[in-house]
Formats: sequence, C-alpha cells, structure tokens
Amino acid sequence: MTNHSSNPGRQNLFGLVLMAVLAVLVIAVSSPAYAALHRMGRGDIPEPAVALTDGTYTYEDSQADDSGYRNQVTMTVFDGYITGLTWDCIGEDGSSKRQLSLDGQYVMTEDGPLWAEQSDAAASYVMANQTLDGLIDENGYTDAIASVSINLYGFVNGVNACLEQAAQ
Repeated sequence: MTNHSSNPGRQNLFGLVLMAVLAVLVIAVSSPAYAALHRMGRGDIPEPAVALTDGTYTYEDSQADDSGYRNQVTMTVFDGYITGLTWDCIGEDGSSKRQLSLDGQYVMTEDGPLWAEQSDAAASYVMANQTLDGLIDENGYTDAIASVSINLYGFVNGVNACLEQAAQ
C-alpha cells in the first residue's frame, strides 16, 4: 500500500493563487462586457455629434436671474453617450425649484405639468437625441416636446457648458 500524503500548505497556496487569477480574469472581462451590453441596450439612440469623455460634468450660473434663481445642470457621460442629465434652478435662499414644484409650492398652472416634469422632459429629449438641435426656437421655447411650456435657455446654456467640458 502506498501512502499519498498531501501537503495542506501547498494546497492552500494553490487554491489562493487560483482564486486570485480567476478574480483578475473576472475584473478584466466584466468592464468591456458591461460596456458592450450598454451599447447594445441603446437601440436607436444616435451617436453624439462630438466625442465625449466619460465623467460627470456640472454647470451653475454665476449670478441669479431676474426671478432670483441660478440654473444648475449636471450631465453624466458613459461610453461616450449622455446617460444622465438633470436641470434645476436654485433660489438665493438655497431652495430648489424642482423640489418646490414637487411639493406644490411652485405652481405654474393648475392643470399643466409641474416644473420638475418639464425639466425632466427636456433632459429626456437630449438623452434620446444626444443633441440640443431642434430643441428650442429663437425665444428659448420648444415645439419639440408637447408637454414643455417653460423657457429652456438656462437649460440649453447649462447643457452646452457641460458638453464643452466633456469634449475636452
């Protein structure tokens, strides 16, 4: 009878090395795989007009407008596409026009969409089209989104500033 004794230390070391190699492989493969799945999920979303660097970009007016609000835009770019976009207006007291409208404290009309809903619709337009083209007329209003009646100059200026940051 032959005695085949194994060295537990050697088996543990082999197992540890194997786990480390597998972990490195999973990390190396997961990022490109996630990006490929993300690209496939975009469907018919057009490519942006300019190459955009991945990251989160922000813009805020340096001064308040006549109503006492500063436009604030945040844009997220992933895999060269605009994947997140928010627009808010911040009052001199720090209040958020988005939150005020959701709380019923900023009411534009009794039966129309809230300011926050119109802000979201404008952001959705840009993400779906990957451009500001066709969004506003010379007065800052839109016919491209039926539910939006607010002036979009502040939004467009903020998005343009974020696009400039992302294109560098």
